Parts: sequence; structure tokens; C-alpha cells
Amino acid sequence: NRRTNNGRQETTIMRSKILIKILLVSLSFCIHFCVSSAPNGPWDKYNLAPTNRTVRPKSIFQSKGKVSGASNLISNPIEGKAVLDGSKGEGITLLTIDFEREVGGQISFRFGKVTPYGLTLNLSYSESYLYAGPYSDDSTTSVDSIDFDQADTIKATPYSFYTVPLWRERGGFRFLTLTLNGVGSVEISNVSLHTTWSPHKQNLREYSGYFYSNDELLNQLWYCGAFTIQMCTLDKNQGRDQRWAPHGWANNATIGLTSPVLVDGAKRDRTIWPGDMGVAVGTQFVSTYDIVATRNSLQMLFSMQKKTGELPYAGPPLNFYNSDTYHGWVLIGFYRYFKYSGDRDHLQDHWNSYLLGVQYMNNKVVKSIGLLNVTVPGSWLRPNIEGVNTAANAIYYKVLTNTVFLAGYLGKSSVTAEYSRRASSLQKAFKSRLWDENAGMYIDNLNNPQLHPQDGNSLAILHGVETDPKRKSSISAGLRKNWNKYGSVSQEKPGVISPFIGSFEVSAHFEADDGQKAVDLMRLQWGYMMKTPLSVYSSLLEGYNADGGLRYSYGLDDSYTSHAHGWSTGPTASLSFYVAGMSMDSVVGSTWTFKPYLVDLKSVQGGYETKLGRFDVSWRREGTHQLSAQLNTPQGTSGRIILPYFSKGNVLVLVDGNIMEYQINGTWIHVAGRTIGGSHSVVLTFFNKIVN
Repeated sequence: NRRTNNGRQETTIMRSKILIKILLVSLSFCIHFCVSSAPNGPWDKYNLAPTNRTVRPKSIFQSKGKVSGASNLISNPIEGKAVLDGSKGEGITLLTIDFEREVGGQISFRFGKVTPYGLTLNLSYSESYLYAGPYSDDSTTSVDSIDFDQADTIKATPYSFYTVPLWRERGGFRFLTLTLNGVGSVEISNVSLHTTWSPHKQNLREYSGYFYSNDELLNQLWYCGAFTIQMCTLDKNQGRDQRWAPHGWANNATIGLTSPVLVDGAKRDRTIWPGDMGVAVGTQFVSTYDIVATRNSLQMLFSMQKKTGELPYAGPPLNFYNSDTYHGWVLIGFYRYFKYSGDRDHLQDHWNSYLLGVQYMNNKVVKSIGLLNVTVPGSWLRPNIEGVNTAANAIYYKVLTNTVFLAGYLGKSSVTAEYSRRASSLQKAFKSRLWDENAGMYIDNLNNPQLHPQDGNSLAILHGVETDPKRKSSISAGLRKNWNKYGSVSQEKPGVISPFIGSFEVSAHFEADDGQKAVDLMRLQWGYMMKTPLSVYSSLLEGYNADGGLRYSYGLDDSYTSHAHGWSTGPTASLSFYVAGMSMDSVVGSTWTFKPYLVDLKSVQGGYETKLGRFDVSWRREGTHQLSAQLNTPQGTSGRIILPYFSKGNVLVLVDGNIMEYQINGTWIHVAGRTIGGSHSVVLTFFNKIVN
């Protein structure tokens, strides 16, 4: 009996310990990731996420052959029936259904009467209407014949309910085409889609962030970015399996250690790409705060680190290496995750691996010139990145300054001192050796001084390498010269418009103190992506041709281009940080800055949340001589208030009705002192001198 009682006690103790561990993990998760919903408001109408995971088609795009009752599938979505009748065998019989936005998941529908028994039906999918037809657009690999994926052939079983198997789900599409195989007829009804992205979320419309202004397009853009990121958040076992052959697709590859993970695109590659995270993580932070997916993706990438310190170019199942720039983006993603989450455990657990990765980059510095030399060329598909490349060195500089920040947080003074010295040395060499005084921009590479790239020049400003206001203004003006009516045309990848690098250019214009140029580019380039009938009216293109066409980087296979790519969502974070004007200076916003770029807008509201609480702001122009703002920041935080010097005359600044001292620095008014967290009203007034 004593042994039995002891055994029961030991079992009880073990269970208690396990329960405590589970509770501690849950508590840790909530400390870092459990936040409240954004307040309700007029911005909710721009939210593109569905109200539940079952989505119905919105319209009929086309039919060929004898198709009857197609509209019934829309007007009476559960009971309404459509018939595809190819009983006479006279050519193709198909029906294309339009969901009118990007969707992803498992299609279901009910078969009614089918003749003859054994008839089969093809299912094919497309993001663009250009490829809506009997073959799917390509997602597994690109081929010039645009026919790799083809279609999913299923048996039409009379009076049965069919659901596409999970491994065969389609990650991103707008159009579904049903095509008869052979002679016969089939009746279908109750067509729906089960949404599989963001699998851990109960309410897909529940955002922690929001944005609203008097500009309809900018409001739509913010939410297009948020929706795109949601579609790029997947279960770890629903990645793309590129080994599928000779035709078709499969989305059952393991892409992470833990769910969910943040991937590049909804349709493809459904894989962790660290360069894409250079944009996507910021969007995720200000919109959904779903950064558990960022953490899980980083854990996967660090688990693949080589003994040399090298980090992967892409996660599984691709398992690519050989990219100095994407190696750097892993390290930058590590810093951003910590800044947005305050997850000290993750920082400490991976600190040695992080430093090993930094040392890998240190070893590539050419001592005689003081700059990093790219020896492995993987990049965002641009050519000729090898050698002493400007973009790569701007990424390396950001890694160095991030290391100073992280080491300081951990109290590692020797690391802080070493990397402060390295960053200063690199910055000096960068600015002296890569600047082209005649062009007023940075060159692409010591081996190619005639080229002035979009990526290198944008990152030089954004990552803080270039601090001189005149040079930043010159770079901003130089980048503006590359715009056409569809967007900012890449110089380093001729003939292409890259929303990935364009996202950095947008931020660079803000940092160059030309917010109007940044917003103009949003309206031009992202406005085109959102409004072109070639795309999906909801999520954002991976890239496109300088003539506005879908050809990007995949030979003649324009269908392979993704229409929901996280690296294209940069304006979402820029609208929150620069236009609404609330940015974080330290981890989770314990210190912050309110610095709104008014541009040509009249009013803006916006906010986001960290584990400290909500950061909400609103501002409004009152005529041409006054700006009023309301700030709400967490208790225990403090911040700076910097206001735009947007009019003429004397200046009066009131904070909570109190007259404040200030200093004018260029086009900005720096309010004296720090403002403690809480709710505050701010009024800036310009007035003429009173003459006695």
C-alpha cells in the first residue's frame, strides 16, 4: 500500500509539474503575444478578412459550352444548382467562378445528377483572369508553356459532397474553373471554400492595429497589406512541395518546427524566405501583431545554421544557402522580432547563434577597403550582386548597429564597444568609397560604378548609413527619376518594378524628409497593383513588368508571379510609423516618438499595440495654420513630440493646454522635454506677430 500511495503521489507531482510548465508556457505566450483588438471605427469597412472561414464565390466569370443555372450558385449559394452539359461532345464545357478577391484553402461542393457514371471533372485555379481556364496558373515551377500545374482531376460521384484534400488545397487564387472531362453532364451546388491561412486565429478580422485617413486609397492600401500578411501565415505542414512531377502541385511540405510560420507568398513559394521578412515583419507588427509566426520562422532558420555561422537563403523544403544578403536579413529579422515582442528568452536562447552569424559577415570584410565582399550571390532575383555591393553593405551596417542595440540591452559592454567601432568604420568606408558625387547617389558596386541602384540607395538611407540631409535629399531625387506611370522601375534589374525594393524606397523618402514623395509613390505603384484588373483587388503582387504586365522574373511564365506576397506590403508599416506618426524608439515602445508627416492629408487616425498596451494617435489640420492631435500611449512609457513646421509665422505649442518650449530644426519643431505615457492633447498654431 505504501508503494501504491507513493506511486500515486509521484504521478500526481509529475502531472502537477507538467501542468505548471504548460501554464508557464501559456503565460509566456500571452505576455508576448496576447493583445486586445483595435477599436471599432469607420476603418473596419476596409478589412478584407472574411467573417468566418467559409467563403462563397461572388460572381460568374465565364462559361463555355452548354452551361445552365450558373447564376444560381451565387443567388442561392446552398441550394442553387448549375449543370455543365457536354453530352453531345461538342467542344469544351467549363464554368469559371469568381471569388472577387484572393482566397486560399479547400474547395467543397455537392454533386447532383451525373451521367454517365464514372465521369470526371477538372478543377483549375488562377489568381489573374488572364489564366482562368481549363489549366491552373503555375505554382510549383515556372515553364514557358504555362502548363506545369495543369488541373486536379476528380471523380464526379452522383449525389455526394466533395472536398479537396488538404494536401491538394490551393494556397492563393481568385478564379475556380470546373471543366468536364469527356462526354456527359454533371450537376453541382453548394460551392464554398474553407480558408486555411492563419490557422491559429479564431477571428480573422480581429486586428490589433488600424489606420484611417481622408484618403480612400491609402486606407485600402493599409488593409491590403494586412490581408496579404495574413494569407502568408501558414500551418507548418502546408508548405509547397516543389518536387511534384511531372505535373500538378502539392501543399503538404513541412516548412517549420512549430505552427504558424510566416512565408513569402500564399500561392508560392509557401516557404520561409528571410529577405521577405525584411518587409513582412513590420506589416505584421502594426496590423495583426501576429509575431508568433515570425518567432517560429526564425527558430526554423536558426535550426538550419551551419557550423561556419552561415544561415539559409530559404527554409525547407527548398533548404537553399549561398546568399550573403539573405543571411543578413535573418539577423535583422531577429532584432526586429525582439524589438516588437520584448521576448528576452528568445534573445538569450539564440544569442550565441546570432553572434556566430554576425561573425560570418565580419569574416567577409576586405580589410584594405573596410567593406563587405559578397561571395555568394543569392538575392531578391536581381543579377550581379557579387563583390563590394552597396545594398549588401547597407544590410551589414544594419546588422552591426542592431548588434550594438541588442548587446546593450543584455549588458554586454565589450560587444557593444566592438560593434560600435565596426559600424563606425564601415560607415566611413561606405560613404567615401561608394558615393558618386556627380550623380548624387551611391553606385551599385565597385565593379559597376555606372549603375545607381534602387536597393542600395534606398537601404543606405533606411538603415542609417547615410545621415547627411543633403545627400539623402539628392538620393531621394535620383530615385524619383526612375518612376514611370506604373511605379518605380528597378535599375539593378532592368525592366522590372519590385514592390519589395519599392517598400524600402517608400521608407527612404520619408527618412529623407520628403513624405509627399513617399505617399505619391504609394498612390502610383501600389494604387496600380490594387486597381489593375490583371490582379485580385485585395492582396499585393510580388512584382511586375515596367509596362504594367505580369511578367516579372520567370521567363515567359507570367502566371507564376504571386498575387499575395508579404514583401510587397511595406506601405502598411510606413503609414503607421510615418503618416500616423507613432514610432517605437526602444523595445516594445517603452520610449516612442510622435512625428507625423502631414503630406497632403487633412486627417489621420491609427494605432497598434505591444505587450505594454495601446499606442493610438489621431491628428487633424485645422485650416492652414493649425494642427491638433491626440495621443494615447501606455502608462510607464515616455516619448518625444516632433511636429511639422508646415506654415509661416510664430509658433505656439500646447500640450494638455500648457505652453511648451520648443526648438526648430529644419522643417521640424522639437517640443522640449519628454511626454509621459497616457492621454494627451497637442495643438500647434502658427500666427502672425501682434503689432502694438
